[in-house]
Amino acid sequence: MAWSLGDALGQEETLARLNREAEGGRMAHAYLLEGARGTGRLTLARGLAARLLCANPSPDGRACGVCRPCTLLDHGNHPDY
Repeated sequence: MAWSLGDALGQEETLARLNREAEGGRMAHAYLLEGARGTGRLTLARGLAARLLCANPSPDGRACGVCRPCTLLDHGNHPDY
């Protein structure tokens, strides 16, 4: 299963900003995700990790799901996650 920033429903403004920052190569050193339970914080964090770690992400931020980093993420043993 390839993680994606697009999986975080209802977070369009945040997703757009994170995609712009990732595409422009100007990500901050940290992000604080806050919100009520069930708002997609973990989904957003996983999607961002996939976007940053995938060797071949699509333009919409979806991880390819087949490269080595994606495989490691899916198995839960990527050293940087």
